[in-house]
Amino acid sequence: MLSSTPRKDSLSNIENTGVFAINIVGAELAEAMTLSSAAVPGEVDEFALAGLTARPCRSIDAPCVARSAVVIECILNQVISLEPKSGLPCDTHIVFGEVTGIEIADHVIRDGRVRTDLIRPVSRLGYLNYAVTEKTFEMPRPGP
Repeated sequence: MLSSTPRKDSLSNIENTGVFAINIVGAELAEAMTLSSAAVPGEVDEFALAGLTARPCRSIDAPCVARSAVVIECILNQVISLEPKSGLPCDTHIVFGEVTGIEIADHVIRDGRVRTDLIRPVSRLGYLNYAVTEKTFEMPRPGP
């Protein structure tokens, strides 16, 4: 799942092709991620704008970021345009996809498990604030 606020070329591309790739952004790609989000005309190559190299996905006909440690390949399931009960204008769209493939780079796998601390994923917190996950911990769930 991903969201688009406002409607961007990425959303139009997903609707037109029926496929999309989610690239998990590691800290080393944070600046490029921000550059790729610039409001530019549709004919601008966002990979080139951000200084990134594209490569084809394996299970869908779409490009992904060659340096991304994790790529989630999806086919479009549905797009929901939010309609607030307040009646206020809203240009937020949520895209749901069905995963057709997941590519994980060998350098972030240890003992058969994906190591989040090796990916150092970037998350958006809101406004202009982001975080990098560098330390994780396991916590068992209670139950029988």
